[in-house]
Order: sequence, then structure tokens, then C-alpha cells
Amino acid sequence: MKKQFVDSIINKLKYSKALIPFVGWFRQVAINLHFMAPSGNLAKNRREHVKAILFFVPTIIFGILAKTLPSIAKRVNKRDRDNSFEYEVTIVAIVKNEGPYIDEWITYHHLIGVDRFIIYDNDSDDDLLDKLKKYIDIGLVEYIQFPGSHQQVPAYSDALKNNQEKTRYLGYLDIDEFTTVPLKWTNRSLK
Repeated sequence: MKKQFVDSIINKLKYSKALIPFVGWFRQVAINLHFMAPSGNLAKNRREHVKAILFFVPTIIFGILAKTLPSIAKRVNKRDRDNSFEYEVTIVAIVKNEGPYIDEWITYHHLIGVDRFIIYDNDSDDDLLDKLKKYIDIGLVEYIQFPGSHQQVPAYSDALKNNQEKTRYLGYLDIDEFTTVPLKWTNRSLK
């Protein structure tokens, strides 16, 4: 069954005069990439003919990727090099009545290198703003009222939209979650 199918494709392609220049070019690409061995007469070798045609799509895709990926990488690297971010690492959290734990959470993450926190207050009634006042005053915490139900995704979207040009790394954590940041990212040591 496979042989009949391949033979039918070969016969259709073999007698198509419009494809001959393209077949030769794709065949040469396949030979240069060592996917097929060179031969004297393309019309005599059906397998090479089919291979040359089948290399059309991968060759084009490879060419497009080879052309575009380096320019994308250059833009990303240039943005990181040229754009001096205001903050290196920022953590975003949405909280509701987590005042007793927030001081420990901020202190820990600040010690390991987080240099900014964005706290979205979702209708807390435990004097959260009073507990954050000392951090807000020194510019470590940005406090945002965010009332309503089911506000986690909208709060995170707001943080991303408003801070993607201000901070190099932006993370999302709950107050009951703790993470680590490699010290090589920071200018701090744990002496």
C-alpha cells in the first residue's frame, strides 16, 4: 500500500515540468545537509526525487526560523541591556485578612533579594494598611485597594500591565508561600 502511494506521488511529480527547478534546489539542500547522497540523474532515482520534494517544508521552516530567531534574541538581549529597570525582583500578592503573617513574609523575601512588593488588598478588615505603613514609607511596598470577589487574576493582570517595564523579574506568590532567589541575582549576602 505504501509503495503504491509513493509511486503515485513520484509519477505525478516526475512529469510535472514546473517543479523541476525547485526539485533540483531542494535536492541540493538535502545533499548539503547530508540527508541524501548525491547522484548523477535525478529522473532515474525516484527516492531522491521524493526526498527532495519532502524537504521543501522543513527547509522553508528552518530558513524562516534561522532568519527570525537571532533578531528576536537580539531584541530581548538589547531590551535587558539597554533598559535599566527600576527594580530587579518584584513579588505581587493579593491578600485578605493576612496581616499577622505579612511582616514575616516581606522580611524573609526582602532578605533573599526581593526589592519590591506589590500588595493588593482584597477587602481586609485586620488593619493591613497599618501593618504595611513602615514598608510603604520606605518604598518597599506598593499598596493597592482591590475590592470584590474573584479578584486574583484581575489583580495579577493589573500588576503585569503596570510593571513590565519597571521590573526585570515579576513573580506572584500567596502570603503562605515562600520562595528562594539565587544570590547571584542580588547584591546581598547572608553574613
